[in-house]
Formats: sequence, C-alpha cells, structure tokens
Amino acid sequence: MTVREVMRSLSEGVPPQLFVIHGPEKHMHDQVYEGLKAHAATDGFGDWNFAVLYGHKDLTAQTVLSELRTAPWGPGERVVVVKEAQQIAADQLNALTEALEAEPELGILALFFAALDKRLKAAKKLRALGEEVDCSPVTQGGLVRWLLDRAASEEYTMDRETAEYFCRRVGLDLLLAHQEWTKLAVYLGGEKVARREDVEAVVCLGPERQADGAVFDLVDAISAKDSDRAQVILHSLFRAGEAPLRILPLIERQLRLLMAAKSSGGRTADTAKAMGEKSDYSLKKAMRYAKNFSNAQLLEGFHRVVLADAAVKLGTDGEQALEELVFRLAHTD
Repeated sequence: MTVREVMRSLSEGVPPQLFVIHGPEKHMHDQVYEGLKAHAATDGFGDWNFAVLYGHKDLTAQTVLSELRTAPWGPGERVVVVKEAQQIAADQLNALTEALEAEPELGILALFFAALDKRLKAAKKLRALGEEVDCSPVTQGGLVRWLLDRAASEEYTMDRETAEYFCRRVGLDLLLAHQEWTKLAVYLGGEKVARREDVEAVVCLGPERQADGAVFDLVDAISAKDSDRAQVILHSLFRAGEAPLRILPLIERQLRLLMAAKSSGGRTADTAKAMGEKSDYSLKKAMRYAKNFSNAQLLEGFHRVVLADAAVKLGTDGEQALEELVFRLAHTD
C-alpha cells in the first residue's frame, strides 16, 4: 500500500484495521501519522479516540490490546499508534499478532517500525493480516511521480519535464521536496500552472545539488558579462572541491548555446533538437545574453576553452587556468 493509497483510504473512511509501516523515509511516516490523527478527529473526538504508545522492551501486548479494546467516543473509530515498534520484545510482538488474528474487529492499529525484519514470524503474520506501507528511500522516478500526484491533488498543472527539473534541483530528499513544493504553491498563488521558470525562481537546491547549481550560476554570470560575480562563484566551486575538468564542459556548452541563439532565427525547438538538447529551455535562456557576444568573441572563447583543457591535462594549475578563462570570457571589452 502506498502512502497515497493510505491517505485515500483514510479520507474515504474505509481504512484497514491494521497498518504495518516500516522503512527509513521519515516524511512518509509523518504523512501516515498525520492522516491517522486526522481520521480519529473526523467526528470531533480526536483527543479521546487517538492513542499513541512507544515501543520499548517493557511494552506488553496487553497494553496495546487494552488501548484497542477501549470503546470509541461517538460514532468514530479508535485509532492506536505504536511508534518505534521494532523495540517491542519478540514474545510480546508474537502475542500481539496472535490476538489480532483472534480478534479482527478491534480498532485501527498502526505499527511504525524504523526497520522491519521480514524474516521474523511476527513480521510475516503482521504483513499478512494488515496493509504494509513500505517507506523505503524514494527513487528519482518515484519522486517525480510523487510530485505530479501532489500537484494534481491540489489542482495544479505541471508537465513531466518541469517535474523532473524540480526533482533534479532538490535531489532524493522527500522532506525537502515537500517543503519546496509548499513554497512553490504559495509563490504561484492563484496561478494553477507550474512552469520551469517558476521552479527556477523559488525552489532551493538540495545539499548534493548545490555544486551543480553553482556551475549553472557561473555560466549565467559569464553570459551576462558579470566578471566579478563569475569569479566569486568560481572560487566557491573550488572551495567545494569541484574539479576544473568538470566545469570546463559546461562553459563550452554555454558557448555553443550562445552561438546557436545568435543563429537560430527564433526556431529554438528545432535548433535545440539538432544540438541534442532535451528541451529548448537552455537555448531560450541563452537568447537573453546572445547580444553580449559577437561571433568572433564566441569563436575566440571556444579556442580559449581548448587551450585551458589542454593546459590542465598537461599539468598546469587547473584553478589558475579556469580563473584566466572565466576572466577573459566574462570581461566587458
């Protein structure tokens, strides 16, 4: 059962009686927990019908069962949450499982495991009795699907390319993705279409993406002929441990984009496709700066990139070679 399916079952008032939630993705745990809490409060008796226990070696099956057997107030359901369920002693977890088999009509029980050993007898029975919610680390494809689902559920339109760009910026961090989506939705206001430029304007880079983002800031500064800013960004990249030979190809790519922008005649989609670009977004962006360079300057720039590449590979100080290249490219003649 996915987190989305859990939330749908709770909102529709037809949840299973037992949830077995496990895995390291804490944000998913939090989503399920908040959904269960909201479900218990549906009829206005949330404080009475929602109980939270914490697993430890002295927690007994009888304690959990006593909470489950407590009659709910009003027409709602009793919801019992056990956090850190992996701390429950094996014999007590077995006893709890046997009781749940014998009494299937108790209230809703949600067992939250930081990690679940699926080889254990109790784990196998619990997964068979209830609905398993696997909170494994999110993949890139899974994060894109999560974002598109989230946008659709809040009646926003976002195409897949924009969603993929969003996810590349935040990295594989579901909590950060949640925070940045919330921020993006506020930024959009009444505008229900999320575009790439909106994502670029407000969505922060995840920690592992900060260096990549700085490289793109660098090529933007070069294109804008902002030499001082370009040098500041370049030095920050060096401090972060970025290798000159990783930065050089992106500078060369930017020169190609600028050259193409000057000769595309406005046919950015066709030109970008011919260049092997996945979209014309970068080419459109380069068109803002194309007027800052003559064709001769761009050709000279390609020549300087080749010289810098050769110098670094032959043992010249890479940082010095990049500093000289960036200065020459971004300097206003």
